This record gives sequence, C-alpha cells and structure tokens, in this order.
Amino acid sequence: SLFRVPRPVGGGLEEMRVTALGDYLACPYRFYLKHVLRLETASDDAAELDALGFGILAHAVLKRFGEDEAERDRADAEAVRRFLERTLADEVAARFGAAPPPAVAIQVEILRERLRAFATWQAAQATAGWRIHRVETDVAGDWPLAEGSIRLKGRIDRIDVHRDGRCRILDYKTGNEPVTPDKKHRRGRSGAKEWADFQLPLYRRLAESLSLPGPVALGYVVLPRDSDWVGELMAEWNDAELDEAYAAATGILERVRAGAFWPPAEPQEDEFAAICLDEYIGRDRSIASGES
Repeated sequence: SLFRVPRPVGGGLEEMRVTALGDYLACPYRFYLKHVLRLETASDDAAELDALGFGILAHAVLKRFGEDEAERDRADAEAVRRFLERTLADEVAARFGAAPPPAVAIQVEILRERLRAFATWQAAQATAGWRIHRVETDVAGDWPLAEGSIRLKGRIDRIDVHRDGRCRILDYKTGNEPVTPDKKHRRGRSGAKEWADFQLPLYRRLAESLSLPGPVALGYVVLPRDSDWVGELMAEWNDAELDEAYAAATGILERVRAGAFWPPAEPQEDEFAAICLDEYIGRDRSIASGES
C-alpha cells in the first residue's frame, strides 16, 4: 500500500543548541526528526561502551578534574595522573558496579591510557602558565534574525586563562583519530572552504557574556587512539573567516525558524535511515512526489 512521507510544516524552533546547526546542514529532515520531534533510539544495553558512552565517561572524569581547584593547576604529571585514575575508577563503579562487563573493562583501560597521556600534557600546560578558569560552562544568547531572534545555547567544556591574560576556549574530543578544528568545521579546498559546523565560532560569540580578560583562541583537546597525539589542536581562523561563519549560521537559523526541513539529504548510515527510506529503490521519486 502507498503511504505519504511525513513532510514537516509550520514554524521552527524558538531555541536550539549550537551543536545542532551542523545537523541541519547534514540533513534538514534528520534535523527535524532529532531536534523538533526529538526522536531517539533507546537501549538498556550497558554491556559495552560505544563511542558516545566512551566520550561521556571521559568528559565526566575531566569535568571533575577541572572543578577541583586543588588539583587542576598542578604542574606534577604524576599527581594529575593519580587523580584522574582515582576519578575514573569512581565513575566506572558508579555506572557499572564493582565488576564491569569485559567489553566495558577493555574500553576503560583504553581510556585510562589516554588519560595518562593527558596528565603529561596537562602538567606541561600548567608549567607554561595556563590555568583552568572554568569547565562545563553554560552559555546562551539571542541570535538576531531578519524578524525576531532565536535563542542559542551551548556548554563549553573548558576555558583556560594564561598568566599573560590570553584565553582559550577548548572542547574535548575523544575520537580515535585526531581531527583539527578547521577540518571538522569547514569543507572544500583551501581558498574556497564552506562552513559545515559552527560549534567553536558560536561558542566564542556566546562567551562574550562571560567577560573573559583577554584575546580568545579556539581549539580542541584531543584524546585519540595514538597517545602521542594527545594535546591541543588550535584553530587559526581570522576575523573575516569567523564573520563568514556567523553569516552562514544566521542563514541556517532563518531556515529553521521558517520550518524548512524538507527534503532529506543523501542516504546516511544512522538510526533514521529507515524513516528516510535510505534503502528504498524509489527513494528519489518518493522525495520528489511525497509518496512511496
């Protein structure tokens, strides 16, 4: 029998998270499913840590480290390592009990190795004059549009301040391969790059409300598979490039407010593949006609 592909209509969101703008560019319809209808997959399987669970665990440990004023500014790598390992053990016990499943135990050991490398890097940053100023900082602001505004909000993993007054906004990344901010945020050849993600530029704009003391740099702290790469990867965007990001973000937000969520983008391997008819042979015709 025939069924009609659901076509979203009406107004869009009044507020959204900074990280959702990249989702819209990747696929407006998937954005609608995820951020308007708030569809998500549910699982009670805690037998292993997927990439998301691994990142959440790492962030929990690093958050507690950044909040501990007695520990976070130590220039002693061994002391930092001991704190991180104790904290990791606490977090694992709270989530999985005294005897985690074997698959989880393996992932925990992988994270432990990455945190050891992080401890060395962190102590070197303290020696170089950097201090952790804030962690898990919520920022929000009204972004002006042609008519009205939309509220943007985000959570900055870490803000550092140097003894000379410089500041840096940092986001932790725990993927297996290290990725630079520019590679994550922009696509295309040098000289003709287009913005595909807006996280760090919009964090910088929203962080203006925090009245940070000096010039603000943007970057990642990466904890990849190869521990030799653990450390900071900083963005090198100039003011003109950041202005391009702000303009592109405004264009997306205008379309979101207008409820422009159709059509789906190219097929993707994700939890929405079936809803988006990604494996249906007549997909393109169905998208064009609204029927399958």
